[in-house]
Amino acid sequence: MEPLLVVYGDFNCPFCYALNEHLITLGLERKVQWRSIEHEPEADLHRMDPSIKDELEEELLRVRTKAPGLVITLPGGRVNTGTANRAIAAAYLSDPARAVVLRGLIYRAYWIEGKDISSPDVLQELVLLSGLSSRVEDKAVNHLLAQWQQAWEQGPFQLRIPSLQWLPDQTTFLGLPLPSQFKTFFDQHALADNQSTLVCERQSVANILIADDDINYAHKLQAQLKDAFDVRVVHTSARVVSLCQEAEPPDLVLVSVSLGEGDGFELCRHLKSQEKTTRLPIFLLAEDYSEEAEVKGLQYGAADFLRKGGSPVILQARMKTHLQLRRMTEILEVRANYDSLTGLHNRREFEHVLENEWRRACRVQAPLTLLFIDVDHFKAYNDHYGHLAGDECLRRLGEVLGRCLSRSGEFVARYGGEEFVALLPGVEGRAVERSVENIQRMVEKLEIEHQASPDYRQLSLSIGAVTQVPQLNVSPQQLLAEADQRLYQAKSEGRNRLIYTERP
Repeated sequence: MEPLLVVYGDFNCPFCYALNEHLITLGLERKVQWRSIEHEPEADLHRMDPSIKDELEEELLRVRTKAPGLVITLPGGRVNTGTANRAIAAAYLSDPARAVVLRGLIYRAYWIEGKDISSPDVLQELVLLSGLSSRVEDKAVNHLLAQWQQAWEQGPFQLRIPSLQWLPDQTTFLGLPLPSQFKTFFDQHALADNQSTLVCERQSVANILIADDDINYAHKLQAQLKDAFDVRVVHTSARVVSLCQEAEPPDLVLVSVSLGEGDGFELCRHLKSQEKTTRLPIFLLAEDYSEEAEVKGLQYGAADFLRKGGSPVILQARMKTHLQLRRMTEILEVRANYDSLTGLHNRREFEHVLENEWRRACRVQAPLTLLFIDVDHFKAYNDHYGHLAGDECLRRLGEVLGRCLSRSGEFVARYGGEEFVALLPGVEGRAVERSVENIQRMVEKLEIEHQASPDYRQLSLSIGAVTQVPQLNVSPQQLLAEADQRLYQAKSEGRNRLIYTERP
């Protein structure tokens, strides 16, 4: 029986990659029909274009913000996906179940490993890994791809992806739904809001909220801005607060100071005091301008203070400036949480995640495992091969750890120098040992020569691991310290091994 839910997605899109990972996490990857389309058929012409890199960085920022547990790295640019789409269509025609596996392999090859999925050699390797062998006639593949592309281009999607459609009644959802949203859509075939801001489109449009109890003015302003932004209008402070607490709050809010008999100022102060909206740009609009009112608005945290009825061109220019500043700030903040060499999270972000995972595990009384990983004799490696070779070695190790520890909830970071740390929520016992065995096996496959090592002739890792059910009266630093002790023990007992302890 054909799935009733269709997803249109492109391999170039990080939101589509994230949706595919959500499907796997929810166990629904086989219950949808994924139709691969080309969002940007000429993408290969822009592979090294700096503007494309900036665009990708912004998209990755948005994905990481909404899906912090997702492993995703910045590729070298967008690639032409035509060959990958042909492979998926051929797989779908010959073995739909293995087509699902191949889809996941292609997404991970591009968004985790940074491989060129436009390369026939890369795709052939992935096809073999998926277990596919049957060949399909080119004519049938071309026909299926043309059907998918035409259905998307002529559908109600406005060239946006990912696009979800429930076939019986043509209900659609545009963009990346969060896992809870997707489950709702899958079960009920409808959502109150059928569009996510996490959507890949030819030109990204900011989500603007106008809050004014003067209905006529609010809709006039909406008409002036609708060509440049996605604009919604509300008429109460309570509605503004509600929308700003949703999973995808507005990008900028225009608030009338007279809202609710002068509550515009208080609404601004309230939003700026909340963690989720503290960086939200808020423009205060006043019927009658005064210097005193502007000072008050700026003191309450407003990004700008303007008179109502002014030039819409100037207003749009100011809004775009603040939106760009906010995006730049968010990108810098995300970059501050990542290690520039390996692309993994850094120590600062690890400590933040450790605190959060510890509290979460305390609430549900679930085990939490911490791995402390060290490269054996790395100083000798640097001294023998040079620091550039050492950096390349750490970069390749980072890629291996990112691939091996990529299941939902798992977290890996570079702790400092040649040390790495990882968190495995809900994982214990033999499952921990299997994860480490997989890491060790993948490191061996790298075949990184280490002639300066007194123990082995290839690069190896020592790993200390501890599993514990956290308690509120215990610091998570205790888990880190004990894993460090187990690492020291692994190194003192000969290196290239795991020392693992399970605590009650």
